[in-house]
Order: sequence, then structure tokens, then C-alpha cells
Amino acid sequence: TVAQLKNGAREAMTDLIQPWNGGWKRLFDSIQTAREEAVPFGSNFLGIGSFLDPKLLLAAPVSLIKYPMSYFVKSPVATAVVLSVLVLLSGDEASANSLANEELGLPDMLVSLLVSALETVVFARIFLKELLAERNEVLAFNILEQ
Repeated sequence: TVAQLKNGAREAMTDLIQPWNGGWKRLFDSIQTAREEAVPFGSNFLGIGSFLDPKLLLAAPVSLIKYPMSYFVKSPVATAVVLSVLVLLSGDEASANSLANEELGLPDMLVSLLVSALETVVFARIFLKELLAERNEVLAFNILEQ
């Protein structure tokens, strides 16, 4: 899987920086095909409305409490250490507010949006094609073996 992730990242970056030889089209087609295979949709699959199912909404608060508490019950020392580190790393509010109040110009925002878009494309390609598609194949194989 690690080798496939490396190859997928290399292919995505190569396609991204070489649009003149069909790289962007290959990248788009690869993402589209992987999305259709890994995350199918339609009347037979879960959709956006599935997140608003009343049973799911009623059970969500229980899950939000139950699963974090299970970590604490199974391993109280490790949970306490992780929570302590998170509290210690939270930092000073004054320094966080000074960073939040810093104004960015239009060029800074455009560069930030461009970098975000590029990393989203690369990671979407890697995540959908290499991880989800492979996971689906392994799951299908295991189901057939049973």
C-alpha cells in the first residue's frame, strides 16, 4: 500500500505540473473514475439525506459520549496523558488572538486558495484511487471468501 501511495502521489504531481501533455485531463479522469468506484451513489446507496435520518440523529449524542469514554475506561493513563498534552499545547489566548486579527491582503488569500485547491486535488486522487478503491477490493474479496 505504501508503494502504491508513493506511485499515486508521483503520478498526481506529474499530471498536475504537466498540463500540456494531457496531465490535467488524466488527473481529472482518474479522480472521476476512482470516485465512481469508491464512493458510488444512486437510489441503492446512502445519500446526503441519510445523514438526516431521525434514528441516526437521536443516536448521535450517545455515540459522541460513548466512544470517547470507552478510551478512558480501557486505558485511563494513556487518555489522561493525551488530554494533558492537548491542554498544555493549547497555548495562550492572547497569542492566538493576535494571529487571528492579522489582516491578509488579496494576493495572500489568492495564493492560499490556490495552494489549498492544488493539495485537495492531489490528496483526492491519492485517497480515492489508492486507498478507497483498494479497500473496496479487499472487502469484496473477504466477503466472497466467507
